[in-house]
Amino acid sequence: MPHRNIQEELKTLNYENFIKSRHSIRHFGSEAVDVELLREAIQIAQYTPSACNRQGWVIRIVESKDAIDTILENQNGNRGFGHEIDKLVMITCDVRAFQKNRELFQPYIDGGMYAQSVLNALYYKGIGAIPLSASLAGSQEKK
Repeated sequence: MPHRNIQEELKTLNYENFIKSRHSIRHFGSEAVDVELLREAIQIAQYTPSACNRQGWVIRIVESKDAIDTILENQNGNRGFGHEIDKLVMITCDVRAFQKNRELFQPYIDGGMYAQSVLNALYYKGIGAIPLSASLAGSQEKK
């Protein structure tokens, strides 16, 4: 249970309104996303709980337009707005952080929780975002 002073402070926040007001953005402005704001959001998201506090996620900020274009060509879900994306925040999990025989799905669970925290932190920092999956075919992974 949080310390009493923290509990009182938390009561002043309106978490429900914050969560209900966040939505995915599919069209972006022309202003470049500040990489420092991305880093600040990622730092906030580092407090996401994970199995045994392993934090098996790996995050990459992709800034190169050529790299972004190549990634999005293989993503299968950004038609109509992908060309407007200025930066990509890629979240993956290092499966070596988990027991292969009994934690087969833990990277997806921890990675999903982390992704949600990143989305909320980006919103908190005023950065519009949309989660995109990477259910890739083998040929797409190679690219």
